[in-house]
Amino acid sequence: MTRHHNHMLRYCAISRSGHHAIMRWIGHHFPEPAWHFNNCRTHEKPTSGRDRLRRHPGGNSPEGTWPPPDADALTFSFENANLRQLNGRGNELSEFIPEFRVDWGRGRVLDGDVIIMRDPANNFASCWARLARPGVDLQNARDGMKIARVERWKQYAKEFLRDTRFIQDPICVSFNHWFASESYRRVLSRTFGLEFTDAGLQVVAYDGAASTFDRMDYDGRAQEMPVMDRWRGFVDDPWFRSLFDQDLWDLAGRIWDSPPGMEEMG
Repeated sequence: MTRHHNHMLRYCAISRSGHHAIMRWIGHHFPEPAWHFNNCRTHEKPTSGRDRLRRHPGGNSPEGTWPPPDADALTFSFENANLRQLNGRGNELSEFIPEFRVDWGRGRVLDGDVIIMRDPANNFASCWARLARPGVDLQNARDGMKIARVERWKQYAKEFLRDTRFIQDPICVSFNHWFASESYRRVLSRTFGLEFTDAGLQVVAYDGAASTFDRMDYDGRAQEMPVMDRWRGFVDDPWFRSLFDQDLWDLAGRIWDSPPGMEEMG
């Protein structure tokens, strides 16, 4: 039997871009729980990894409850996915969606894609702090950072700016603006067709292993975290500065008038 849920969303973001906080905040908007598939991959059904299923707000999927009976929304997140492949042949998500809703992409604005971007200086600082753990081969980590993060960030920025159109009519969300501005969050709520609430704003999302720098220390007061200044701890590192070329700063400058770190490292 086909299950009809009220809302379905697919999120696309770079790792450590603050998207878990935004997804959890959106999850608090729904009258009933939003069941979220975390860390989905192209060419693979979201249900292939049962540990990826999360309940927003709060909790994991109890055994034997799939499909979730109380879901007002089903959401899916893709981290670092190649946007060229997101809707390509062989992507199992397109085969999975009709099991729940036959009019995916043809309903309200809420039924669609969301791209979440964070400024590159803070995004890369959080990525590098997570990658450069004790015992890690730093050279391999640095090579992977340039390929898997920097170039992918540029791809997402171009899609965010609509220079490319791999995704049809996405809702584009700036983490920086979301974090700093209630008026921006109110506009987002209206864009999603939902009644505004900041109920989940102060929650530190435990998906993605919480904050790279603070773990769960700021849970309940997440707005106090210095998320706009993570880059300052790496500003004197020549390798970190080498990640930022003019092309990247040009893209960042089109999304944020004055991106953090651009004056110091640009």
